[in-house]
Amino acid sequence: MKTPSSNRLRRTSGFTLIELLVVITIIMVLASAAFVVGSKAINKARKTVATAMATGIDSAVNRYYNEYSSIPDVGSSVSTDSPEGVRLLNILAGLDDGDDNPKKIKFLELKQAKGKLDGATMSDSGKYTGLYDPWGNPYTIFLDQDYEEKVTVKLGSMEKTLPSKRVATCTIGADKVAGTPDDVKSWN
Repeated sequence: MKTPSSNRLRRTSGFTLIELLVVITIIMVLASAAFVVGSKAINKARKTVATAMATGIDSAVNRYYNEYSSIPDVGSSVSTDSPEGVRLLNILAGLDDGDDNPKKIKFLELKQAKGKLDGATMSDSGKYTGLYDPWGNPYTIFLDQDYEEKVTVKLGSMEKTLPSKRVATCTIGADKVAGTPDDVKSWN
């Protein structure tokens, strides 16, 4: 004969399959939510690093201008993985062999990249060979080569003139497409 207390003992001694599935489902939902939040935080941190680099480049060009009353003649739009862009990086870092920075002032100091991510690549001779954002994209630097105190930037289909600027720097961001909301810009 079964007593009510023996049924209760059997019922409380373990978990049913349904209870286990519910717990596993809850854990999976929480883990996926944590993953989404974590990846958003990582992307935000990368964007902050890229913005700091872009404004650092702008600041270096402006300090160069204040010292020499000119902007390095490398073109009005250069990519930091192009020969002209690499030349600009080396001029600003005081590593150029030419006469563009005769005092060899270090206006720009760059951290070394991990591969082609988040920093500068260097040659064996200690000169910069490129500069990349945290997603592996080069930066684009727009310069006021005609000294009109304005810079025209072009990102994808967007073209904009920025008044009262000698330089503006950007990168295309995580999606690797120019002109989208995730682009990182040194201007507002």
